[in-house]
Amino acid sequence: MPVELLGSRARLSLCGRFRVFFNVFEKRYCEPVVLRNCVLEGGIAAIYVTGTNARLELIDCTLGGPAASGKPDAGRIAFQGYKGQNDGQVSILWTRQVKVLDARDGSPKPGVLVTADNDQGSPFDVNVEARTDENGIAELALPDWVATVDMPTRHPGSNTVGAIRIRAVDQQAQSADVQVTASNIARTPIELAL
Repeated sequence: MPVELLGSRARLSLCGRFRVFFNVFEKRYCEPVVLRNCVLEGGIAAIYVTGTNARLELIDCTLGGPAASGKPDAGRIAFQGYKGQNDGQVSILWTRQVKVLDARDGSPKPGVLVTADNDQGSPFDVNVEARTDENGIAELALPDWVATVDMPTRHPGSNTVGAIRIRAVDQQAQSADVQVTASNIARTPIELAL
Protein backbone atom coordinates (compact mmCIF):
# COMPACT_ATOMS: atom_id res chain seq x y z
CA MET A 1 0.00 0.00 0.00
CA PRO A 2 1.69 3.27 -1.05
CA VAL A 3 1.36 6.16 1.40
CA GLU A 4 1.99 9.71 0.23
CA LEU A 5 1.90 12.70 2.53
CA LEU A 6 1.11 15.85 0.60
CA GLY A 7 -0.42 17.92 3.40
CA SER A 8 1.03 19.01 6.69
CA ARG A 9 -0.68 16.38 8.84
CA ALA A 10 -1.83 12.80 8.36
CA ARG A 11 -2.91 10.15 10.85
CA LEU A 12 -3.66 6.59 9.79
CA SER A 13 -5.13 3.80 11.89
CA LEU A 14 -4.61 0.54 10.05
CA CYS A 15 -4.88 -3.14 10.86
CA GLY A 16 -3.44 -6.06 8.97
CA ARG A 17 -0.34 -6.48 6.84
CA PHE A 18 0.93 -3.65 4.64
CA ARG A 19 3.81 -2.66 2.44
CA VAL A 20 4.52 1.00 3.10
CA PHE A 21 6.32 3.41 0.81
CA PHE A 22 6.51 6.71 2.65
CA ASN A 23 7.31 9.88 0.70
CA VAL A 24 7.24 13.57 1.63
CA PHE A 25 7.69 16.20 -1.06
CA GLU A 26 9.74 19.12 0.28
CA LYS A 27 7.43 19.63 3.26
CA ARG A 28 9.15 21.21 6.24
CA TYR A 29 8.12 20.92 9.90
CA CYS A 30 5.17 18.64 9.28
CA GLU A 31 3.54 16.43 11.87
CA PRO A 32 4.56 12.78 11.58
CA VAL A 33 2.42 10.17 9.88
CA VAL A 34 1.27 7.74 12.60
CA LEU A 35 0.66 4.03 11.99
CA ARG A 36 -0.81 1.92 14.82
CA ASN A 37 -1.08 -1.83 15.39
CA CYS A 38 0.25 -2.92 12.00
CA VAL A 39 2.42 -5.71 10.69
CA LEU A 40 4.70 -4.11 8.10
CA GLU A 41 6.71 -6.18 5.65
CA GLY A 42 8.01 -5.87 2.12
CA GLY A 43 10.48 -7.13 -0.46
CA ILE A 44 12.96 -4.25 -0.20
CA ALA A 45 12.08 -3.23 3.35
CA ALA A 46 9.14 -3.07 5.74
CA ILE A 47 9.28 0.73 5.54
CA TYR A 48 10.87 2.63 2.65
CA VAL A 49 11.32 6.33 3.49
CA THR A 50 12.21 9.02 1.00
CA GLY A 51 11.93 12.80 0.96
CA THR A 52 12.96 15.79 2.99
CA ASN A 53 11.93 15.86 6.65
CA ALA A 54 9.84 12.69 6.29
CA ARG A 55 8.69 11.64 9.78
CA LEU A 56 6.86 8.46 10.64
CA GLU A 57 5.75 7.06 14.01
CA LEU A 58 5.07 3.34 14.35
CA ILE A 59 3.05 2.66 17.49
CA ASP A 60 2.65 -1.01 18.50
CA CYS A 61 3.71 -2.13 15.00
CA THR A 62 5.72 -5.19 14.01
CA LEU A 63 8.38 -4.94 11.31
CA GLY A 64 8.29 -8.17 9.31
CA GLY A 65 5.81 -10.86 10.18
CA PRO A 66 5.42 -14.62 9.80
CA ALA A 67 5.22 -14.26 6.01
CA ALA A 68 8.59 -12.47 6.09
CA SER A 69 10.51 -15.39 7.59
CA GLY A 70 13.47 -16.25 5.42
CA LYS A 71 13.45 -12.80 3.80
CA PRO A 72 16.29 -10.88 5.46
CA ASP A 73 15.10 -7.39 4.42
CA ALA A 74 11.37 -7.89 5.08
CA GLY A 75 11.55 -6.23 8.52
CA ARG A 76 14.07 -3.54 7.62
CA ILE A 77 13.67 0.24 7.50
CA ALA A 78 15.25 1.72 4.36
CA PHE A 79 15.96 5.35 3.50
CA GLN A 80 16.37 6.72 -0.02
CA GLY A 81 17.53 10.27 -0.65
CA TYR A 82 15.30 12.71 -2.53
CA LYS A 83 17.40 15.08 -4.66
CA GLY A 84 20.42 13.71 -2.79
CA GLN A 85 18.96 14.49 0.63
CA ASN A 86 17.13 12.54 3.26
CA ASP A 87 16.75 13.78 6.80
CA GLY A 88 13.75 11.62 7.66
CA GLN A 89 13.21 9.50 10.73
CA VAL A 90 11.06 6.59 11.84
CA SER A 91 10.21 6.44 15.55
CA ILE A 92 9.28 3.08 17.09
CA LEU A 93 6.92 3.44 20.07
CA TRP A 94 5.09 1.00 22.36
CA THR A 95 1.93 1.70 24.34
CA ARG A 96 2.23 1.20 28.09
CA GLN A 97 -0.77 1.35 30.41
CA VAL A 98 -0.40 2.87 33.86
CA LYS A 99 -3.03 2.07 36.49
CA VAL A 100 -3.23 4.49 39.40
CA LEU A 101 -4.85 3.21 42.59
CA ASP A 102 -5.78 4.79 45.89
CA ALA A 103 -3.15 3.63 48.42
CA ARG A 104 -5.76 3.36 51.20
CA ASP A 105 -8.40 1.15 49.59
CA GLY A 106 -7.03 0.08 46.18
CA SER A 107 -9.79 1.82 44.23
CA PRO A 108 -8.99 3.38 40.81
CA LYS A 109 -8.08 7.09 40.80
CA PRO A 110 -9.56 8.92 37.79
CA GLY A 111 -8.22 12.26 36.54
CA VAL A 112 -4.64 11.75 37.76
CA LEU A 113 -1.89 13.26 35.60
CA VAL A 114 0.60 10.61 34.47
CA THR A 115 3.83 11.81 32.86
CA ALA A 116 6.82 10.07 31.32
CA ASP A 117 10.28 11.52 30.86
CA ASN A 118 13.64 9.97 30.30
CA ASP A 119 16.72 9.57 32.37
CA GLN A 120 19.86 11.51 31.61
CA GLY A 121 22.15 9.90 29.08
CA SER A 122 19.45 9.08 26.53
CA PRO A 123 20.00 10.45 23.01
CA PHE A 124 16.32 11.49 22.72
CA ASP A 125 14.02 13.52 24.94
CA VAL A 126 10.85 11.85 26.18
CA ASN A 127 7.95 14.06 27.33
CA VAL A 128 4.60 12.26 27.29
CA GLU A 129 1.54 12.83 29.47
CA ALA A 130 -2.02 11.55 29.85
CA ARG A 131 -4.77 11.58 32.46
CA THR A 132 -6.26 8.45 33.97
CA ASP A 133 -9.77 7.46 32.89
CA GLU A 134 -12.65 6.36 35.17
CA ASN A 135 -10.85 3.02 35.66
CA GLY A 136 -7.66 4.74 36.81
CA ILE A 137 -5.81 3.85 33.58
CA ALA A 138 -3.69 6.14 31.43
CA GLU A 139 -2.11 5.04 28.14
CA LEU A 140 1.28 6.40 27.13
CA ALA A 141 2.99 5.83 23.76
CA LEU A 142 6.63 5.56 24.82
CA PRO A 143 9.50 5.76 22.33
CA ASP A 144 11.81 2.75 22.10
CA TRP A 145 14.20 3.73 19.29
CA VAL A 146 14.51 6.05 16.30
CA ALA A 147 15.75 5.03 12.84
CA THR A 148 17.48 7.66 10.71
CA VAL A 149 19.30 7.60 7.39
CA ASP A 150 22.61 7.36 9.30
CA MET A 151 21.37 4.64 11.67
CA PRO A 152 18.44 2.68 10.18
CA THR A 153 18.73 -0.26 12.60
CA ARG A 154 18.47 -0.48 16.39
CA HIS A 155 21.76 0.29 18.20
CA PRO A 156 21.38 0.29 22.02
CA GLY A 157 22.81 3.46 23.52
CA SER A 158 23.07 5.27 20.18
CA ASN A 159 19.52 5.54 18.86
CA THR A 160 17.54 3.95 21.67
CA VAL A 161 15.79 5.51 24.64
CA GLY A 162 17.08 4.21 27.96
CA ALA A 163 15.20 4.22 31.22
CA ILE A 164 11.95 6.18 31.32
CA ARG A 165 10.53 7.60 34.54
CA ILE A 166 6.75 7.41 34.86
CA ARG A 167 5.20 9.64 37.50
CA ALA A 168 1.61 10.03 38.68
CA VAL A 169 0.55 13.21 40.48
CA ASP A 170 -2.97 13.73 41.86
CA GLN A 171 -4.82 16.96 42.70
CA GLN A 172 -3.41 16.94 46.27
CA ALA A 173 0.16 16.84 44.85
CA GLN A 174 0.71 13.28 46.07
CA SER A 175 3.02 11.47 43.69
CA ALA A 176 4.49 8.07 42.93
CA ASP A 177 6.96 7.08 40.24
CA VAL A 178 8.70 4.11 38.67
CA GLN A 179 11.40 3.54 36.04
CA VAL A 180 10.63 1.40 32.98
CA THR A 181 11.74 0.87 29.40
CA ALA A 182 9.52 0.95 26.34
CA SER A 183 9.07 -2.65 25.32
CA ASN A 184 6.82 -4.62 23.04
CA ILE A 185 6.71 -7.50 25.54
CA ALA A 186 5.38 -5.53 28.53
CA ARG A 187 1.61 -5.85 28.23
CA THR A 188 0.53 -5.75 31.88
CA PRO A 189 -0.31 -2.33 33.31
CA ILE A 190 2.19 -0.59 35.54
CA GLU A 191 0.52 0.02 38.91
CA LEU A 192 1.16 3.09 41.04
CA ALA A 193 -0.52 3.81 44.38
CA LEU A 194 -1.18 7.32 45.71
